[in-house]
Amino acid sequence: MPITRSGYADNRAARRAQYDSPTHRNMRAAIAATVNVGLEMCARCGNQIKRGDKWDLDHADDRLGYLGASHASCNRSAGARHGGAGGASKNLSGGDSPPHLAAKLTL
Repeated sequence: MPITRSGYADNRAARRAQYDSPTHRNMRAAIAATVNVGLEMCARCGNQIKRGDKWDLDHADDRLGYLGASHASCNRSAGARHGGAGGASKNLSGGDSPPHLAAKLTL
């Protein structure tokens, strides 16, 4: 795997391991049923995730918890804006979360 900047390959491997964790897989599976029938709202933009839309289980910007389902494009553009590091959003276990998710997920 080529390294384009210092530590890039190591960080990428660590992120991939997190997405393959049982916690991540179980949380995504729990949300998938409602996403697949179009009943979930994007944690980032608040719009409906329609059946067939690409979606991600979105991490809080501080990466300490999950926000919920997000359009893949919303999640990835947020990561690019924040440089993959901590930001202003708080995770569901730490307080403020998007209002449409506040009662949905618990860690």
